[in-house]
Amino acid sequence: MGEHVLRNKALAEELAAWNAFNRPFRCKAALGRGSVNGLRSRGGGHNLRHARSNCGEPARNMEIAMRAIGAIIGVLVLSASAQAGQNPEMMKFAITRNGDQIGTQTIELRRNGPELIVSMATRLEVKVLFITAYRFEQTATERWVNGRFMSMTASTDDNGTIHKIKAEAKGTAVTVDADGKQTQMEGNVIPASLWNASLVKQSTAFNPQDGSLMKLTITDGGPDSLIVQGRPTKAHHYTMQSTFTQDLWYDEQGHLVKVELIVRDGSTVAYQPLPPDGVGLKPN
Repeated sequence: MGEHVLRNKALAEELAAWNAFNRPFRCKAALGRGSVNGLRSRGGGHNLRHARSNCGEPARNMEIAMRAIGAIIGVLVLSASAQAGQNPEMMKFAITRNGDQIGTQTIELRRNGPELIVSMATRLEVKVLFITAYRFEQTATERWVNGRFMSMTASTDDNGTIHKIKAEAKGTAVTVDADGKQTQMEGNVIPASLWNASLVKQSTAFNPQDGSLMKLTITDGGPDSLIVQGRPTKAHHYTMQSTFTQDLWYDEQGHLVKVELIVRDGSTVAYQPLPPDGVGLKPN
């Protein structure tokens, strides 16, 4: 509690110094426009996106931290079971940073014979002194047939930066259209969606946020034991290295049960299942 208060006090002092003359300001030192301590803002007037000073290393670190969270979300598509049936199945996860919830991700799956449609929605919001400093929203839909990736569409609003992705398997290749730019990838490439446990067997995957091809290095951490929603759960631990490093846990049925990483500012970002609306999901 004391550390949290000191951190908020430091942020308040920093904001007060930057806004001493009650004028609009913009900070350009972080990775995108309008960031304070690396947290970009969308609003107007006296909010955070009008900084006009060098934020320094703490600001850059926090911006990278928030971008890392966004990147995780961009590749994280949650686990819910693929049992046959006409009614959609739902699941919801909490996104936390240092134990505080900053967002949610939901998934809906519909199966029709061999076809599986997975629809995802993500919303994340970080506030500093009651001001929205960073916002991330994404919707995505994947289509699988007999366990084979067929197509995907995704729309991302990364704090005002919009990305539109469309990917489709065609013959021996996958065509990825990212913000109007087309790229041909090998036919066995799949989205970097963590709900699909077969991702840990891949050496490459494409990013659902911006369509870029990601190189993956997977380390098998072996069996592990977790507490999931208050229940002991046997899981398998993997570490996946790409643009950042994250730890993944899948249960014995191959369902994702936990994701965790430590970002540059030292904060811990995690995905934790909320009380289930359904059961775990797999593409086949």
